[in-house]
Amino acid sequence: MIEVIKTLYSYDSWATERLLNAMGQLTKEQYNEHGCNGPDSIKNVFAQHLSYNYGWIGWLDGQLTPEQSLVQHFKPEDIETVAQAKEKWTEVHKAMHHYISKLPEKHLHEIKPFASEWINLSLPLYDLVINVAVQGIHTRAQIVSGIRRFGLDAGQYEMNRFSLKEKA
Repeated sequence: MIEVIKTLYSYDSWATERLLNAMGQLTKEQYNEHGCNGPDSIKNVFAQHLSYNYGWIGWLDGQLTPEQSLVQHFKPEDIETVAQAKEKWTEVHKAMHHYISKLPEKHLHEIKPFASEWINLSLPLYDLVINVAVQGIHTRAQIVSGIRRFGLDAGQYEMNRFSLKEKA
C-alpha cells in the first residue's frame, strides 16, 4: 500500500505543478475574481488547498495538534501572486514528501484518533493520508474550472497522463 500512497503523492505534486503553470496565465484581476468555487477566488481556493495539506500533514507528522491543524496556515494575502503561491507550494510539497518518504508500511493500518472542537474521528492512517491527496484532486478541479471560465487552457490532469509520463 505504501507504493500506492507514494504514487498518489507523486501524482499530486505533478498535477499541482501543472496547475500552478496554468495559473500563471491569469491576470491579477482573474486570480482575485470571485467565481472559482462559489464566492471564492482562485487565490482563496489555492490558499485553502495549501492550508489543508500543511495542516493535515503537520498533524499526521506530530508537529501540530488537531486544533492547530485546522487553522488556515496560509491566507490569501500570503499568496498575492502566482509566484508567491509557487513558493508556498514548494514549502508544503517538501513537508508532504518528507512525511510520506518516512511513512512505514507497518503503521498504515493503525487507527489514528483525531479530536478537536469540530471533528471527532478515528480512522486507519492510510485512510487519512489518502484523504489528503484526494482533497487535492477535488481542489484542483475547482481551480481548473475557474481558469477555464476565463477561456484559458487549464491543461490536462488525468492520472493516466501522469502514469504514462512516469513510464516513459
